[in-house]
Amino acid sequence: MPGRRKKLRVSVLQPNDKEKLRLLVELSFEPIIVWDFERGIVDWNQGSERLYGFTRAEAVGCVIHDLLQTVHPVPLKEVLSQLDAQGKWIGELRHTTKNGRKVIVESRQQSAEIGGRRVVLETNHDITEIRRSELNARFIIQLDLAIAQITDPDAIVRLATSKLGEFLGTSRCHLSEIDREADLSLVRKSWEGWLDAAPSLAGGYRISEFITPQVRAVLEEGKAVIIDDVKIDPRTRHFASKYAALGVGAVIAPGTSADAGRVVGFYVH
Repeated sequence: MPGRRKKLRVSVLQPNDKEKLRLLVELSFEPIIVWDFERGIVDWNQGSERLYGFTRAEAVGCVIHDLLQTVHPVPLKEVLSQLDAQGKWIGELRHTTKNGRKVIVESRQQSAEIGGRRVVLETNHDITEIRRSELNARFIIQLDLAIAQITDPDAIVRLATSKLGEFLGTSRCHLSEIDREADLSLVRKSWEGWLDAAPSLAGGYRISEFITPQVRAVLEEGKAVIIDDVKIDPRTRHFASKYAALGVGAVIAPGTSADAGRVVGFYVH
């Protein structure tokens, strides 16, 4: 057909050659996947296991787009059409790992015919952190520009907590005033900028009933504390019932800081 590039045709490999090729693919740090248009995944290297969490036994035979819940930048049929017509496709894909983590990869795919079978050699480079850093930088710039238009301190807090809570996809985001001597954390309603279908936490709380002295010391040094699950984390599991009563399952606290003579803490749930 005019304008159509020839597909790459590879002669049937000898046993020794097959073993060398298999070893090279297997030892690659990058995910390298070979999949058949009709039979699904036929090869899945160690790099793929490291990034996606699925073992080779779990992956082989599966349709790659289903296994990784692939989100394409264009309809899948356009990707397949380009692979058929041009023999290659390059673009960014969003995948979901075995444990549910979302990753973004730069994917390079090349189709070939080997032994009469149409297969695709797919190599994926994880760029999740790069894209996340770019997204975070854009968010900070936009937030700075928005805050620059406001002079009222409480309004600044509401805006910042609202924007950050929405950006992170959390249930709550608020600022607390800390009274170290009284062992109290005061949550002002005017400082709860983000409540995503979650009840307000406005009120006073005794700090020692929620964190250990060690965690408190870390926060007072201005260091961040991230607790993925308050029920099992050794720093909070003894206070799990307290968190449960407030509907809090996880906490991000960037640390406390002095502000105009007051000590404040920033919290995301």
